[in-house]
Order: sequence, then structure tokens, then C-alpha cells
Amino acid sequence: MITKEILEKLYLEDHLTYAEIGRRLGVSRQYVGQKINKLSIDTARGESFFVNCDTCGKAYIVFRGSYKNSVKHYCSKECYVADPKKHFTPRKRITPLVTTKCDKCGKVYELTKAKHNKSIKHYCTTLCYYQSKNQNYKPSRWGQMKARKAMSKILGRKLTFQEVVHHKDTDCGNNSPDNLILFYNQSDHMKHHHSSRTNKP
Repeated sequence: MITKEILEKLYLEDHLTYAEIGRRLGVSRQYVGQKINKLSIDTARGESFFVNCDTCGKAYIVFRGSYKNSVKHYCSKECYVADPKKHFTPRKRITPLVTTKCDKCGKVYELTKAKHNKSIKHYCTTLCYYQSKNQNYKPSRWGQMKARKAMSKILGRKLTFQEVVHHKDTDCGNNSPDNLILFYNQSDHMKHHHSSRTNKP
């Protein structure tokens, strides 16, 4: 049974969010919010509280948002600079990760659950993604420059900085006019990639 004492400890003392409390107790975030309101828990008490500086140990007031966004806490800029291990502290990861295998090279890697559910096939790198479409694909910035020159020659004008040239067969060395598509910007270029990926069975 979820009592008022349990919720007060998790929210006001351990400073957990509704979602974190829900995962710990096996209920939804909405249920936690409803329960806190029903039990008349004063959440304003958890918006700011005292913590100890990780460098000098001095107690100071910190706001809930700042506390959740940092692993270590410092009362001043001088204490932050004085901590030699500040750059090596791993950041807390709230988003759960799932393990999957790359459909191209077979490498096992981790990604978020949202990204895993978004696609049927999974690739550990962009190179694996393109090589799954074209076995001979090799990334080449020089190939991109030649493609822009070829498209500029076809149109009879210089391309703008934001325009992007796309190869239909993903081969950067094939700059024939039938293989090139010009997009207004990178956003339209990526929409084309996502649509072609979604339409495939």
C-alpha cells in the first residue's frame, strides 16, 4: 500500500520525480500525482532544500531542477574549479537503454527504447545503414563536392549553401544526372530518407 509517509520520503527527502517514484512503486506517473494531491502532500517543500557542497562540505540551498540536472553540487564557482574529478563524473541516465544487434555488421550495441521501437531494422552507425542499401558505398566528402559541381552544371547556376545534392543509389561516385536529386535544405533531404525507410516493409 502506498502511504503518505512513503511518498513524502521519496519526493521530499530523496527528491525523486513522479516518473521515478512510479517506476520504483510499479505505478504510473499520473497515479503518483493523483495520490500526492489526494493525500495533501505539500510539494512546495520539495522545490528548494539544503545540500552539501561536494568540495567544501558547506550546506547551501539548491532548487529541485538544478539538483536533478547535476550529479555533483557546488556552492560556488571556486568550489567547482577546485574539484579535480568534476570532468570525470558520469552523468545520470534516466532514459532506459535496450540492447540490440546491428542488422548489417552484427555488432551488439545499446540505444534508447524509443529509438528501438521506431525502426524495424537497426544499424550501429550511419556507414552500416548506407552499406545495407549499397554494398560498395564508401563515404566521400570529395564525392559530395563533385556532385554539387555536377548539379550546378546541370542547372546552369551555383548552388546555395543550404541546398543538398542526394544520390539515388547512395553511390557518391555516380554523378550522372539521372542519379542526382536536389533538395532545398538538409531538412528536406532527411525527410526523404525517413520516408523511404518507413515505406519499406
